[in-house]
Amino acid sequence: MKKLLMHVAILLMLLGAQINQAGATTRVWTGALGATGSDWNTTGNWLGGVVPKTGDDVTIGLTQILITSPTFPLGSTISLSSITFGALLPSLFGPITLTVNGNMTVTGTVTQSPTILTSYVTIIAGTGSLTCGNVQVGTNSPLIALTNVLTNTTLKLISTINNLHVTGNVTVSTTSITITVIVVVITLGKIDAAFSLQSGTTLVDGYILTQTNPTGAGSPTFIVEPPASTSAKLQLSGLVPINTACLSGSVDFYNSTGNGVATIEYNNTTGTSGSPQTVYSSTPAYLDASPSVYQNIKFTGAGQKGVQSGNVTIAGDWASSGGKVDAVSNNPTVIFQGAGQNLSDTSSDSGNGVVFKNVNFQASGTKLISLGNFAVSSAGILTMATTLAPTTSTTLNANSLLTLQSAASSTAAVAVIPTGCTITGIVHVQRFITGGNSNSNRGYRLLASPVNQTNSTSSLSNTFSISYIRDHTFNGISYAGAYTGGTTGVSGGFNIQSYGPSVYLWDERKVNDNKSYTSGKNIGVNKLTTNTFPAANTVDLSDGTTSLAIPVGNGYELFFIGPSTRANSSTATTPADAVLTAHGYLNQQNVTVNLWYTPAGGSSGNLSYTAGLASGPGYNMVGNPYASTINLNSVLTANTGINNIYLLSAKNSPNQTFIAFTINGTSAPSAGFAVSGEGFIVHATGTGSTLTFTESQKSPTTQLTGPALIMSAPKSDQLTVNGAGLSTGAFKNDVSATPFASAQDALTGMYVKITQDSLTYNYCGIYFGSQWSANFQQGDAADFGGNAPRVMMASFSADGVRSAVKHFPDYRTKNQLIKL
Repeated sequence: MKKLLMHVAILLMLLGAQINQAGATTRVWTGALGATGSDWNTTGNWLGGVVPKTGDDVTIGLTQILITSPTFPLGSTISLSSITFGALLPSLFGPITLTVNGNMTVTGTVTQSPTILTSYVTIIAGTGSLTCGNVQVGTNSPLIALTNVLTNTTLKLISTINNLHVTGNVTVSTTSITITVIVVVITLGKIDAAFSLQSGTTLVDGYILTQTNPTGAGSPTFIVEPPASTSAKLQLSGLVPINTACLSGSVDFYNSTGNGVATIEYNNTTGTSGSPQTVYSSTPAYLDASPSVYQNIKFTGAGQKGVQSGNVTIAGDWASSGGKVDAVSNNPTVIFQGAGQNLSDTSSDSGNGVVFKNVNFQASGTKLISLGNFAVSSAGILTMATTLAPTTSTTLNANSLLTLQSAASSTAAVAVIPTGCTITGIVHVQRFITGGNSNSNRGYRLLASPVNQTNSTSSLSNTFSISYIRDHTFNGISYAGAYTGGTTGVSGGFNIQSYGPSVYLWDERKVNDNKSYTSGKNIGVNKLTTNTFPAANTVDLSDGTTSLAIPVGNGYELFFIGPSTRANSSTATTPADAVLTAHGYLNQQNVTVNLWYTPAGGSSGNLSYTAGLASGPGYNMVGNPYASTINLNSVLTANTGINNIYLLSAKNSPNQTFIAFTINGTSAPSAGFAVSGEGFIVHATGTGSTLTFTESQKSPTTQLTGPALIMSAPKSDQLTVNGAGLSTGAFKNDVSATPFASAQDALTGMYVKITQDSLTYNYCGIYFGSQWSANFQQGDAADFGGNAPRVMMASFSADGVRSAVKHFPDYRTKNQLIKL
C-alpha cells in the first residue's frame, strides 16, 4: 500500500509540473448535467466558473472527474496555450471527447497523459478545425510506468475532427520498466500509446515519432484506420515526415480493418533535388506494410519528393501534382496491387509528369492511367503480375498516357506478361539511336516496331506504322525523330526529297543485284501516309505496291544520318543522337511473323523460301516485336524452321557487315540479344517455315550499351558454350535463368579477325566437333556479306560455301587446312 501511495504521489508531482507552467493560467473542465452541460462557453462547466481565454492552459479529465465532455461551438474562436487530457475514472465515464465545431488554436502541445492502473481513450471530433503546435500521446518517463506496476495499460488518441493541423510534431510514447533476473525479463510497468486517425484531415508539418523508454520494450503506434463508409487523409509537409529515431513501435499509413478510405498526401513545398521530401517505402522496419504501405497516395506542393528504395505498395489510387516525384534515383519499385486502381497526374514536374524506375501491376481488375503523363525510365522495367502475386486477370489501360523511355545506355522494358494479363490502350515506346556527332555512325539501321496500330490482342492481321521514324504529331503532341528522305519529298511524308529512298522493306524472293540498292531485295519506301490514329498508316513502295499496312514482326531498314532537327542531309553535318517514338498497342503474347508480301513456298504466317535462288534462298527480314530485349538463342531454339540469325553491325558505317548467330556459336563476339525496336535477318531452312516470338524469349533485365544499343556491335573476343558465355558475355541465354555449361559441353573453336584499322574490321567463327562435317551443313551460317563492307572475313567449307560460322570436324589430321 505504501508503494502504491508513493507511485500516486510521483504521478501527481508530474501532473502538477505539466499544469503549472510559468505565467499561464490553468482552466479545468468539469462539465455539468443539463442542456448546456457540454457547452465550452458556459461558465458553470469550468472549475471556478471561469471560461478559458486567450493564452490559458486547459485540462480535461486530468485532475477532475468529468460529468460531460466539452463541445466548442460553431462560430467560436480561441487561442490557448495547451490542452492536457487525463482520466481519473475513465471506466465509469467512457472516452473523453473534445468536439470542436469552431476554430481552435493551441500554440503549445495537445497532450494525452497517462493515468493510474487503467487504459482510456480520447477523441478529438467535430466539424471545425484545431491547430496546435504539437501532439503528445503518453510520455517517455520511466517514473510514470512505475505507477502501473505489474499492469499493461494503453492510451489512445483518436482524431475524427474535420481539420487537425499540427504545426510541429506528433509524438507517441510508450513507457515500460523491466528488470532481468538471470535470463528472464520481467515487466514492472508498461503504458502503450497510440494515435489513431479515423476520419477528417490531419496535417503534420513536422514529423511523426513513435518511441519507447530506453530501458524497456513497447508498442507505440501511429495509425490511419478509417472505419467503413468514412475517409481519412493524412497530409505530410515536412522534409522528413517520420523521425529517424523511430526505433520501435510502428507507423501504419493503411490499416484495412475498418474498410474505410485512407489517403496519405505528401504536400511539401520546399524540397529540392538535393534535399527532397522523403516518400516512404516498406524499407523502414517501423513502417507497417500490411496489407500495403498505402491505400491512396497523393502528391501536392511545389517541393520535390524522393521515393525511398524498396517496395512502395499501393492498394488504391495515385494522384500527383506540383513538384517532381522522383521515383527513379533510389531505385524503388512501385507496386499497384489493388483490384481496380486509378493513376492521375496534373502537370507535376512542370508538366513532365511521373517517371517510374520499376513499376508492377498486380491483382485482378483494371489499373487505369486516367490523366497526365506517366513513363518508365530508360533503366526501368514494367511488370504485369509477379511470381509473388500471380494472377491471370491483371489489366493495365495505358490510355495513351504511358511512355517507355530510351537513352544511350538503356531502354525501358516490359517484362514477360503472364497469359491472361494484358496492357490495353495506346503506349508510346522510344528507341534511342546513337549518332554521337560522328560520321562513323552515319549508316544503315535495321529496325522494328514494338507496337501495332490494330489491336492489343495478338493477331496475324495486326499491322504497324513507320511514320513515327520522322518528326510528327500524335494526339496533338509533337515528337522528334530521324531525318528521312524519299523520292516524293515532303508531300510523301519525308523531311526532304532525295534521289533514292532512305527507308526500305525487304523481299526474300528477289535476286541480289548490285546495280543499285533497290534493284535487289531492298524495296524502297516512296511514301509514308500519316493518317490520324486509329486510321491505319500505310506506305507506297518502289516495286509498285501502294497503301501497304506492314504486318507486325517485319523489319525495315533506315539509312540514318541523324535527328529530324538537322537542317539538311549534307555529310558536312555529323549525325547527332536521335530518339524515335512509336505509338500504338503493345505487341504481347505470341507473335507469328506474317510477311508483308506473299512468301515463296508458303502463305500468310510463313517465312519465304525461294528454292533455287542464285543468291541463296530463305533470308527474311524480321524484327523484335516486343518492348523488351529478346534472347536470340531462345528464338533459335523455339523455332526449328530457322537456323541462323543475322544482326547488322553498327561498326564501319555505312559499309557494315552482319554478325551471324547459330545454336552453336557466332561469327563474332557478341551479346546474342536484340534490343527493343531492332530488326534482323533470319534464315528459313525450307518452304513452309514459320517464326513465332513468345513472351518467354524476353530478357528484360539485359541492356546493351554503347554502339550495340541499336545494331549490335562486336563485344570482347570470347567464344561461346551452347549459347552461354564462357565467362562474361558472348551469345548466351538470360543470365538469370541459365547456368554456365559444364566443361565437357564446351565448344572448341576460334574467331578469326581481319583488321584494316581500329575502326574497320571483320570476323568469322570456326568451330570443331566430331559430329560435324567439312561440307556446308544445317546449322552453319553462310556469310551474308553486308552493305559493301570495306574488309571481309569468312571461312570456306570443303564444298566451297563462304561461311560466317562454320562447324568443322575435329582437327585430327596433320596439315589439314581451312581456307579463308
